[in-house]
Amino acid sequence: MKTINETGLKHIQEFLIERSQYGSVYEVFDKRDLGLRKFASEAEFQMSIGNPPEIELKAHETKSHRVETFEIPKEGIDPNI
Repeated sequence: MKTINETGLKHIQEFLIERSQYGSVYEVFDKRDLGLRKFASEAEFQMSIGNPPEIELKAHETKSHRVETFEIPKEGIDPNI
């Protein structure tokens, strides 16, 4: 199964800081942070069913008040183990 690595977690963190209403919560990087791990798990699940490694913020969670998605770049994904 493909997994999100530390680089991928940092990409998720940057997306959340930029787009989430709660972005300041993510300003200090911690690879064990449950919030980041939740989003990484979502992306891993998407890959496991053949979709791109995407995460989604619901409209009420974003600064724009619109649904926002983010695809984790290749360097943020470890290949099958």
